Amino acid sequence: MKEKFKNNELKRLTLTAIFAALAIIIGYIEIPWFPPLSFLKLDFSEVVILVSLVTLGFNRTVIVIILRSVIRWLVSSNNTDIPFPFFGELLAITASLVIIISATLAFKITKTNQIPLFLSDKKDRELKEISLLKQLINAIIVVAIFTTFMTLLNAFVTFPAMLSAGQYYFAPIAFREGFNKAFFESINTYVGIMFLGVAPFNIVKGILTMIAFSILHGRIAELEV
Repeated sequence: MKEKFKNNELKRLTLTAIFAALAIIIGYIEIPWFPPLSFLKLDFSEVVILVSLVTLGFNRTVIVIILRSVIRWLVSSNNTDIPFPFFGELLAITASLVIIISATLAFKITKTNQIPLFLSDKKDRELKEISLLKQLINAIIVVAIFTTFMTLLNAFVTFPAMLSAGQYYFAPIAFREGFNKAFFESINTYVGIMFLGVAPFNIVKGILTMIAFSILHGRIAELEV
């Protein structure tokens, strides 16, 4: 029994490292959003995070997320260090946490949540066919929560903090103090950018992530873990 526990723990650690490495590698494949928001990049690293969620469970996936960001920050350039070190990766961690929390909520609402694959034996695993309707509902819930949260975070914190290089960390303060660089010429301009640029970016990112995950989800149960 003790030997089996050690083997399982070693396997879990190995899978955690593998998922973190995959998230890093896939995260480097980026598609820039349209100008003037080309600094926003679409990538599919969150698909790996969702696969980790249904394979290792929520707690272990949090470790995958943190490990991914710490390693990526250590080996990357300083482009994630504005306005302070690790700021960009902190945002990436937040986005990933929003994804797995909203996915967990969606799975519970549609009753499609299952025991993480690592905690179940393949021979005893019940393969549940998830209907197209439930997959669609899951996607809608995840995309809606992700888009709302990340758009508000970008509008109120991320954009003012990054564009002012740390001078302002909250959009209302930036406007009150007369910060008018980049997208801050007027409140109407700023709100328009959020609704017409940032929100669509988050919608597309969420949709693409859920489509890719849905394609993989039905095949994940066949994995030997």
